[in-house]
Amino acid sequence: MNNNVIIGGGLSGLSLAYHLKNLKKDYLVLEKSSNLGGLCSSIIQDGFTFDYSGHLLHIKSKYTLDLMGKLLGKNINRIKRDAWVYMQDTFVPFPFQTHLYGLKKEIASECVSELLIAYKKDLDRTQLDSFKTWATANFGNGICKYFMFPYNQKLWGDLDNLTAEWCGKFMPNVNLEDIVKGAYSNSKKAFGYNSYFFYPKTGGCQTIVDSFVKKLNKNNIKTNYEIKKINIKNKTLNGEIKYKNLISTMPLKTLLARVEDLPAKYRAFERKLKSNTVFVFNFAINREVKPAKHWIYFPEDKHCFYRIGFQSSFSSANAPKGTTSFYVEVSAKTNKGLEQKIIKQMQEIGILEKQDKVLTKLWLKMEPAYCIYNKDREKIVPEIISYLETRGIYTTGRYGNWEYSFMEKSILDSKTLAKTL
Repeated sequence: MNNNVIIGGGLSGLSLAYHLKNLKKDYLVLEKSSNLGGLCSSIIQDGFTFDYSGHLLHIKSKYTLDLMGKLLGKNINRIKRDAWVYMQDTFVPFPFQTHLYGLKKEIASECVSELLIAYKKDLDRTQLDSFKTWATANFGNGICKYFMFPYNQKLWGDLDNLTAEWCGKFMPNVNLEDIVKGAYSNSKKAFGYNSYFFYPKTGGCQTIVDSFVKKLNKNNIKTNYEIKKINIKNKTLNGEIKYKNLISTMPLKTLLARVEDLPAKYRAFERKLKSNTVFVFNFAINREVKPAKHWIYFPEDKHCFYRIGFQSSFSSANAPKGTTSFYVEVSAKTNKGLEQKIIKQMQEIGILEKQDKVLTKLWLKMEPAYCIYNKDREKIVPEIISYLETRGIYTTGRYGNWEYSFMEKSILDSKTLAKTL
C-alpha cells in the first residue's frame, strides 16, 4: 500500500511531493500526461517559449522566495508590472480605477461623480454575495459601466449569479482617495498583488517544474497514468493501486466523476460545479513591438479577447532577438474563426501591422480555466472537501480546491497539507 498517492504532476502535486520528501514521508505521483507540469508547463516551438497563458510568480512570503532561490538559483528575475487597459481607443494604466485621468474628461468626471454618489449611500462594502452589488458599492456605476462589468462579463460569463468571494486577493485594494486622485493625475503608487512579479530568466515556467522534479525520486513519479475510477470503500485507484491517503490536484468536478461509490448527494453537487473554457492563441512576429508591455486588458465587446500578453517581455530568452511573441486569451466555447479576428483586431488597435509576418503559432486550451464563483460554489465546495477528507481523500491546488488562485498559494497550500498528512 502507498501511504500518500498524489493525482497530478503539476505545480501543486510536485510541491506536495517535495515537502513530503523533506518530511521523510513516502509519496507516489500519478500524471496522466507524458510530461510533468500541467498548466505550469512551457512549450518550445520554433525557438519560442510559450507558457499556458501568462504564468507568473507573485511572491509575498519569505519562505517561497527562499524556496525559489534553492530551486532556481540565479535563474530568476524580479520584474515591475507594466499592465494596461485599452478602451475608448486609448491605453489607460492598470488598475483602471486609479488611472481615470487617462480617459476622456467627460468619462473620468462621470466615474468620479458616480463614485461619490455610491459613497454617500449607506451601503455594505464588504458583502460578497453578489459581485454586481459589491462592485457598485465600492466603485460606483461609472467604473462598473466602463470596466468592472464588461470586462468580468467577458471573463466569467453571467454576472447575475457571480459572487464577489474571489475579489479579495485579486482586486487591487484601493480607497476613495486613491480613485479620486487618479482621476486628475498619474499616481506612482503600486496597487495590486501583482505590482511586481518573478519569472525565470530562461526556460519559461517549465523551469520551476523541472527544478522541483530534480529534487524528487523519479521512481516515485509515474507518467502516462490516467485515473479512471476511484473506489472510496476499498481505497483503490483503477482497481490496482491501494492508498492510505489520496491527494487530488485534478479538477474537483473530475475527481467526483471518477469516484465509483460516491453518495447521490455529492453526485448532485458535482453537476453544480461550473467553470469556463479559455482558448489561448500563442504566436510570434518578425518584429520587436515597442514599447513592449507585459499585458493589456480589453473590456469592450468589439474585441473578442479579454487580455493580450507579451510573452517575450517576461524574458528575452522567450523569443529570438528582433521578434515579439504574444499570448491572446479568449473565454469561449470554441476557437473556430478566432484566429483571423484576433489578427485583424490587433491590427486595428495598432499592436500589429499588416506587413508583420507570423513566424509560429500555437493554440492551447484550458478547460476548466476559471472555476465560477456562484452561490452554489460557496455552499457546496467546503462540504464536498470535508466529506472527502473523512474518507481519506484530500484536495489541493487551484482546481483541486475549485478556486481562483495563484502559483505561490498552490505551493504553500501543498506545503501545509504535507504537514497535515
